[in-house]
Amino acid sequence: ALLKTKRAVEADTFFTYAAPPERPTSKPFASALLELLKDAGAGIEEVEVSTLRGADAEEEWALLDALSRPVTLDRARSSPFVRGCPKVLLLNDGHEAVEKAAQLFATAPRLAAVLMARLVLVSHGKLDSARDSEITAWALR
Repeated sequence: ALLKTKRAVEADTFFTYAAPPERPTSKPFASALLELLKDAGAGIEEVEVSTLRGADAEEEWALLDALSRPVTLDRARSSPFVRGCPKVLLLNDGHEAVEKAAQLFATAPRLAAVLMARLVLVSHGKLDSARDSEITAWALR
């Protein structure tokens, strides 16, 4: 044998990825969520809704460098509020919380953006009472 491997690794244990969405992500929703998270200091540049696969398949969201490009579990779970973070926030439409909010993506994109922003902000300790008041006021404009 020309190539000998010392160990085999199952990719789904250490990597996460998502295929491009079957239906396009609502632009008003994606723009609204991007605006809220950037205002909070996030370094992401794109929001997509699709099904996460691999190690983070059960999570509400993950960060990706690009759709269809696997990233390590550490990178997928990194903070969107640190320099050099992956640029795509992928909301997992296979997760119950995202699935429930998905009904609002097209009909009430600002409300849906507030709900998803809270989910991301809370998970990184970035939602205090002042930020919550700001995004609530933003949603009511």
